[in-house]
Amino acid sequence: MRIKFRGVRGSVPWSVPEGIVHGCNTPCIEIYDETTGGIVVLDAGSGIVGVNPSQIVKEPRPVSLLLTHYHWDHLLGLPFFSTLYQPGWDMTIYAPTLKSHDPKWLDTIFKSPFFPVPYDHLPNKPNVGMVSPGKLDLPGFEIESLDLNHPGGCLAYRIEGSSGDLVYATDHEFGNPAFDEPLADFVKGAAAMIVDSHFTPEELPQHRGWGHSDWRECAQFAAANGIVIVPKGTLDNIGRGAGFMGQAAKGPVEKAHQTAVDIKISKADTALRAFFRRLGLYLTLWG
Repeated sequence: MRIKFRGVRGSVPWSVPEGIVHGCNTPCIEIYDETTGGIVVLDAGSGIVGVNPSQIVKEPRPVSLLLTHYHWDHLLGLPFFSTLYQPGWDMTIYAPTLKSHDPKWLDTIFKSPFFPVPYDHLPNKPNVGMVSPGKLDLPGFEIESLDLNHPGGCLAYRIEGSSGDLVYATDHEFGNPAFDEPLADFVKGAAAMIVDSHFTPEELPQHRGWGHSDWRECAQFAAANGIVIVPKGTLDNIGRGAGFMGQAAKGPVEKAHQTAVDIKISKADTALRAFFRRLGLYLTLWG
């Protein structure tokens, strides 16, 4: 299973020379399973603009877009997803069933004055399926979902791979055992976990209730559960530059200080290894 980080920023896309080294797009993860031929995209932040399944495989096949929740930074790239404009590809958007969910959201995001192409006029109109916590079978993938602690609700996903499972648990605030304990059970035995690291430890006390965590909590959670972590979002990006990120990434996270690095993680490796995500980073799970 090969994972590419297309969007690694939290909150908003933000591109200036001081910050672009860590990427400027909001959350989007591209996954291709070479064993099953399955393609799944996690979230539709601005990073989805760089996802083009026709460049991954030659022949059209099912493409699944799996959303974690409906906050804007996870949706704003959706109208620009290439597969919506390429007839012949069987595309399905899997949307979480949350208390904050409005079935009209998909149509609204394409309506005037927000976007010039109405949903019904898309060249490749997608199917839409709803997702609740539990098991989910997608073309080429077996997936399990779990509720996270985030305002309005959010789902974590565990994607099964022949050489190890990946957990995507973006937008979660630690501190509530009703969510943290099930999440600990959820991640056990996985090869790697992409997890929320929106704030620094110094900032978090002023942002309790916002539904995010800090990098230290992520590391502690990973160490307690024997899992490799990839902190999500490279911290909240607003006002942060490469110098700040470089300081935050000292020590165990210096592995990420390469562009488009290719990291292989064995499912048998339970040592804590953490690194900040970079735009263009590849993560390969192998046996």
